[in-house]
Amino acid sequence: MLTRLAGAGKIRVAAATALQPVSEVGNPGMDELHQQTVNLLNFQSLPKSVFDMQVAFNLVPSFGAGTATPLLKIAARVRQHVEELCADAPPVAVTVIGAPVFHGFTVSLFVEFAEPIDPEQIERAFTHTRLQTIGEDADPQDAPSNVNAAGEERVLVSWHAVDLNPTAIWIWAAADNLKLTAITAVECARRLAALRTSGQVQ
Repeated sequence: MLTRLAGAGKIRVAAATALQPVSEVGNPGMDELHQQTVNLLNFQSLPKSVFDMQVAFNLVPSFGAGTATPLLKIAARVRQHVEELCADAPPVAVTVIGAPVFHGFTVSLFVEFAEPIDPEQIERAFTHTRLQTIGEDADPQDAPSNVNAAGEERVLVSWHAVDLNPTAIWIWAAADNLKLTAITAVECARRLAALRTSGQVQ
């Protein structure tokens, strides 16, 4: 999205808060969230071998000290990936929050431009085969969410201007992390196969 938005104007500041689903750590993470939920509803002790803390019904900025997937390291990796993919955009401040959902990434993104925004340019920036814009006049039940993004090949996006700041916008986006990971893997395999066919990979 940042690469697309860079075409709408010079970006001064960008900050993102990403809500990470437990499926990012695989089946063990999903199993632990499920079992914690069941145990809480039955007033039983919680399994904590994966996250080393309660994640069910809980939004957390970090997992327990014994976890193998600390959120601070994940945030650092996300920043590195963004810098590599969006070389022309300014650095992005990223916070990753552990969310008590099984799958589906959601992201709140603040973007400030050097000049006042042009809504038409923002809409054009979001016109892409991998993005689906949900307008402000859409049914609230169709808004980007981890539920609505399930099974979708595109990132669901909504945005609005920031009150009292004509140069900034807020973006809310949702994506099926499992679906997009699978699509990316298939695309990588196809490219490698094409390179092998052309003799460029040994």
